[in-house]
Amino acid sequence: MAEAKKGRGCFFYGCITLMVLAIIAAVAILIGVRYGYKYARDHFTSTKPLAVPPVALSTDQGARVTQRVEDFQKELRAGTAKAPLELSSDELDYYVRNSNTNGLNDNIHLTIVNDHIHAQMSIPLDMQGPTFFGRFFNGEADVPLKLQDGTVSFQLQNPRVNGRPPPGWLLGAMNQNLQWNPVPGDGQSGGITNIDKIEIRDDKLILYPKTK
Repeated sequence: MAEAKKGRGCFFYGCITLMVLAIIAAVAILIGVRYGYKYARDHFTSTKPLAVPPVALSTDQGARVTQRVEDFQKELRAGTAKAPLELSSDELDYYVRNSNTNGLNDNIHLTIVNDHIHAQMSIPLDMQGPTFFGRFFNGEADVPLKLQDGTVSFQLQNPRVNGRPPPGWLLGAMNQNLQWNPVPGDGQSGGITNIDKIEIRDDKLILYPKTK
């Protein structure tokens, strides 16, 4: 995974960017090895990006969300957090897209539905080489989050790549290594080592801090 910058958004950057980069790597490399890059380009990418919905919050509303998340992360690092952090779909989407998301602000949209996050993405693939110049990876998936023994993991469910379900072997490849094990004190985890539980319910993402 690309190194996250120190500063705001580290926890969400780590989770969401890991998911996005893992999917792109699976499509660009594993499909290329199995079928050839031309097949991958023609069947799993598009010449046109999908229109990703804009953020729903105003700048002022988003600033308040940003402050809440940053205050929570500071309390986590200090070990003083007591109350959980709750984020709605609009709040999560705004924060992720306006934090350190590696330039993905206009390429990814997140919504919270029941017990999972639904991710839509339209990622330019120029960085994958000449074969993919002018091509876009358009995909979506349901993404439950799980925290166990300090490791955050994901499993992509109901994915669609370029408007169609991917073959089973590709879904297995996408779901490999979709986990993040933050190192305490590395300055990039946003205090996640002090999070006791992550829960998605009632259309909200809820982070519970460890309490003494």
